[in-house]
Amino acid sequence: MDPHSKSAAERDFPSSASGGLASTPALQSELGFSLMVIIIHHIASADNIFPYSTKLEVTTTGAIPAARHSHSATVGPDGYLITVYGGQGETTNMFGDIVVLDARTFIWSAPTISGTVPAPLIKHSTVQVGDAMIVMGGGIDFDLTAPSSITSETIVLNTTTWS
Repeated sequence: MDPHSKSAAERDFPSSASGGLASTPALQSELGFSLMVIIIHHIASADNIFPYSTKLEVTTTGAIPAARHSHSATVGPDGYLITVYGGQGETTNMFGDIVVLDARTFIWSAPTISGTVPAPLIKHSTVQVGDAMIVMGGGIDFDLTAPSSITSETIVLNTTTWS
């Protein structure tokens, strides 16, 4: 069976002697991006639900994006494609790029956008509705105290055609 067709609970992850997940060279690589996946489990008893989590570090490949914060991320209608837009880097650079992570293969890609390419934004909101990724508001400059640094623009991108 293809391991990507299994649910997270059905996958065979390496275990340590204590029963937790182990870190292996196959899961970490100097060539890839380390992505932490948190798997949330719920144990139900007669009168309580006890959540606990297990972390798993996986290596991603492909068009790995630069480190960032103040970005947005949505999950596509298939439940596997995670789209990241915009954000701010470690210094004073802002991003206007769109990158997509396939959560089945952990491969990043950078789609080619046709039509109007979104400008760099920080601290904006994004929601996925069907094939439409809707980006609302955000900062167009680092000084968010100035009214001219904030936009009320709404951008709609078709995530099937990236236009």
